[in-house]
Amino acid sequence: MNRKLKHFKDGKLHIYVRTKEGTKMTTWVGRTFIQGNQLVKTSGTSNFNKAKQILFKWYDELQLKDKVGIEIHKRDWLERELDKHNHKLELVRTILPIILLVMQTIIMIKIF
Repeated sequence: MNRKLKHFKDGKLHIYVRTKEGTKMTTWVGRTFIQGNQLVKTSGTSNFNKAKQILFKWYDELQLKDKVGIEIHKRDWLERELDKHNHKLELVRTILPIILLVMQTIIMIKIF
């Protein structure tokens, strides 16, 4: 994958060319980080000046949405609920194997 990386908007918008393997097709792609997640958008063109206009507009729209408090990353009900309980689930995932190990040790001691 051939990448020519360019930085814009105070280094917050990265534009690079993506070459599809096995072909000579190239497309300019934009990447930014907003509201805790990375977003990537293809410009759909191999012309850098057109791509720059498209990706600048996309970036500016994202910034405006963020400024007025619109959630950019759409999440469904289940994902939001799981996020609320993520720490509890991690704790259970950590403690359960320890409990099983202790139980197995006790069983092995009683057998021998």
